[in-house]
Parts: sequence; C-alpha cells; structure tokens
Amino acid sequence: MNTTDGLNNSALSAKQNQKIQTLFFEGLKENALENYDRAENYFNDIIKIDKNHATALYHLALIKELKQDYENALIFAKRAAQIDPDNEWYKLILAGMYEVNLEYEEASKLYEQITTNNPKNIDAYYYWINTLAAEGKWKEMIGVMNLLEGQMGFSEELAMEREKLYLRGGDVDGAIQEVEGILEQDPKNSKYLNLLAELYQKKGDPDRALEIFNQIIAINPNDPYVHLSLSDYYKSLGETEKSREELLRAFEIPELSIDAKVRILLGYFTLNGVKPDKKKEAFQLGKVITDVHPEEAKAHSVYGDLLYRLDSNKLALSHYRKAIELDNSKFVLWNQVLILESEQQDFKSLYEDATKAIELFPAQPTFYLFKGIAAVQKNKYEEGIEALNTGKDLVYDNNQMLAQFYSTLGDSYYKMQNHAASDSAFDKSLEYDPNNVYVLNNYSYYLSLRKENLEKAEVMSKRSNEISPRSPSFADTYGWILYQEGKYEDAKLWIENAIDYGAEKNGVILEHYGDVLYQLGDVEGAKKQWIKAAQTKQSSELLDQKIETGKLVE
Repeated sequence: MNTTDGLNNSALSAKQNQKIQTLFFEGLKENALENYDRAENYFNDIIKIDKNHATALYHLALIKELKQDYENALIFAKRAAQIDPDNEWYKLILAGMYEVNLEYEEASKLYEQITTNNPKNIDAYYYWINTLAAEGKWKEMIGVMNLLEGQMGFSEELAMEREKLYLRGGDVDGAIQEVEGILEQDPKNSKYLNLLAELYQKKGDPDRALEIFNQIIAINPNDPYVHLSLSDYYKSLGETEKSREELLRAFEIPELSIDAKVRILLGYFTLNGVKPDKKKEAFQLGKVITDVHPEEAKAHSVYGDLLYRLDSNKLALSHYRKAIELDNSKFVLWNQVLILESEQQDFKSLYEDATKAIELFPAQPTFYLFKGIAAVQKNKYEEGIEALNTGKDLVYDNNQMLAQFYSTLGDSYYKMQNHAASDSAFDKSLEYDPNNVYVLNNYSYYLSLRKENLEKAEVMSKRSNEISPRSPSFADTYGWILYQEGKYEDAKLWIENAIDYGAEKNGVILEHYGDVLYQLGDVEGAKKQWIKAAQTKQSSELLDQKIETGKLVE
C-alpha cells in the first residue's frame, strides 16, 4: 500500500481517495455519537474501495470489540497490524483481541514487542503481566515486573506482587528478598516487619522470626498484628499458653478492629456449639471484646452468640438486649431475644419486645407468632388471636411455621372455650404438619375432656405415642381417652405406663389412675392414688370430694 497521510492511496484515483476521506470522517462522527452500526457501515464502505485501508480496519476492530464480536474483531485487528506492523495502536488492539480469544502466548509476544519498541508504555507492561498470569508463567511475570520497575522506579506494589509469586513457586528466599527491599525504603514499617517474620517462620528459622517480632514490639508495643502473629508463632511451636496470652493481648488493643476480632472468635464456633477444648479461651476473648468495645453492637451480638452456645442463656439475653439498644435494625438479634424470652417463659418481656419488633419489622411473621404466644399466656386472648391471624397471612412457603401459628390459635380458642374454632385451627395445623406430636396430644386430650370425637382422639393420641414413645404426658392422654371410651383395662395399662415413664409425682396423672382403679372396682387402690394426687397440689377441684366420699365424682 502506498500512502501519504493514511487516507490517500496513490494507487487509487483522486475521486476514490476523496470518497474514502468523506466516508472516514462520517464514520468517525457516527462513532463519536455512539451510532456504531452506522459507523461500521461507513468503515466497511472504505474497505470495499481499499481492502488494505489499515485505519478503517482498526476502527472496525474497535467496533466489533464494543459489540463483543471478538472473533471478527481479531480478524480486523490482524489485518490492520499486518498492513502497518509498526503501528503501536494496531498492536495493542490485536494483543487485546488475542487475550479475549484466549490466545495468551500471541498476546504476550505483541506486548513484548510494544515495550521493546516503546519502553515508556507503562500500560503495556501491565497487560503483558496479565497475559503471563493467565498462562501461569510466574517466573516470566517477575521478569516483566523488574523491567517495569526499571522504567517506574521502586514500587512497593510490584515488590509485594513479586513476593506472592515467589511464594507460589515455593521460593521463600525470593519472597524474603522482596520484603527486605521494601524495608530498605521504610525500616520501621511494622506491617512489613511482621510479614518478614512470618516468612522466616515459613523458611524454618523461628529464632530470626522471634527477633523481628521483638523488634516490632520495641517500635510499637500496641501493634495488635504483631501479637496475632506471635500467637500463631507460639502455636506452631506447641506453646499453647503463650499463644493464648498473645491473642488476648491483641484483643485488648482497641486498634484491632471489631470485625477482625469477631472473625477470629467465630473460628471457635462449631455448627451447634463451641469447640470443646476452646470454651474457656473463647469465653475470655468474648468478654474482652465487650470490655474493649462496649458501645459496639457487634461485640455484644457475637458475645451473646457465644454465651448462647455455652448454655449461659440469661447472660446471653442481656448482651443481645444491649446489642439491640445500640442497633435495633438487625432482625436476627430481635429473633434471638424473643427465642430466649420464650425459652425462659418470660412472657411479660416477650409480649413487650415482640410488640416493638413488629413495629420495626411489620412483614416478619415470626414476631407475630411470638406476640401471639405471649398474649395468650397473659390471658390477652383476643389480642393474641389478632396477632396470630395477621402473622399467618405473612408466611410464605413454610409449612412448619404455619403449623405453629394454627397450633397456637387452637390453644388460644380453646382457652376462650370457642371449641369449634379451636378444633378447626388444630385440624389446619395438622394439615401442614401431620406428625406434630404436641398438637396430636393436646388436641386429642381436649376432645377427651369434652368427651367428643373420641375415636378421632384415640387415633391422634396413638400416633403421638408412636412418634414419641415413653412420654408420660402422651401415655396419660391415650390412657384417659381409653377411659372415656370405657376401655378401663387398657386405660389402666397406659396410665401405669405414664407413671413408669416418670409421672409418679404428677397429680393429674395420679388422679386419673385413681379414677381408672375405681371403675375397675379397686376402691381402696383408687383412694390411695387420690391421696397421692392431693399431696402434689396438681389435681382437679373434685379431688377432695372423691377422697372424702371414697367415690368417683365426675
């Protein structure tokens, strides 16, 4: 191709050159306006006139790259670079397209040519390094970084990249040399001194590592990171107590961020608790976090999690409450507070906190469930039912939770003596969770007390005993249903089972046993059991009359 200014080709007529010039500037204009399809048409029209128009081919490559048509972008870039092999821009687009098309070796060759011809092109060095990284050529990467540093001067960033590459290749001495090079610029930089000590540890020179750690402490005794490193250092030597002491020192330093401390403490957690041999250490670290960061919600939250896993639920609750006081925006904290208040049967606090939680998270069904449970326990049945009905409508794709809502509604309606609504709610609960033993037991027991649907009650109670055998309460319920059906011998067997399972001091079950014995003609045995029941103060209002008359009163 014979050109003078990149637009005129001496082999073409003046008219053709004029046409190319017009098309070229129209293409540039449309390209600037981001009308890439129109720009592409103009540049293609140029190629139809002059197939070796390198500049048009270059712009076509750029447009194809923008359109993510990398295969054709590579074709156009190759043609442009072949026509004008000394043009650095053409080489750059071609190298880039080689990279996108995963032809890293070809890209590397071009970047090497570019930097050789123009050592001041800093970007090309970085592109070259990236292509070598894609090929996993770490030694060559170090070489290019050295070339780049020769142009830029010393670079801490490059030195650290080389340090990582040396370690990747197992060359610890090379990594040490890079870090020592950084320290020549800044001898008291504790960050790099710390890294250097760790490298000496990795090399198998613990004495030199300890010297450097002591050097850091002399410079800055309150550097938390050196204490963390020393903790690892002593741990590697099997000196557990010294390792623990250094870790505690690090935690006592406020400059070690709360996030870093939380991450470390979470390492002591297991799926369901705390590592058995680390409980004391974890407890100490958790307490230090709250002592050093008393106004950080995260500190109290993670300490609460730790205490909960250590079964210190009352103390855990106090820290969860403190976390909420500092930051009330976390759903999980409110949930933990309500769970613990429910477990501790603190229904007054549960009611108050669930009400607050609903105000903050009105779309969270869990909080309505807790409020419903608490309201029912406080005899606020209508308020509890309202909360439960609101909450259940917010549940999505969670049958277990829906079963809980309807179960609690069943208990609530029962206490209001709305038996039809209670039965309906229990039936609904069992639709969502047919094997909920508590619903099976409670529902069947309530039916037995009313002497209604006893066949249904018997089936449900039998199922609860199959799912959870050896439960005194479940065995008694089944026995009592059999009693109501007049199956006294079977009832006697099941209530005796309940007593054998651990209900020998349960007044309700002992009274039931007495009633069964009476029906079987054992009046003395019945009276004996009624007297035992009276001593527990857990019995019906008719018990005294039974004892006094020696007769069954219903």
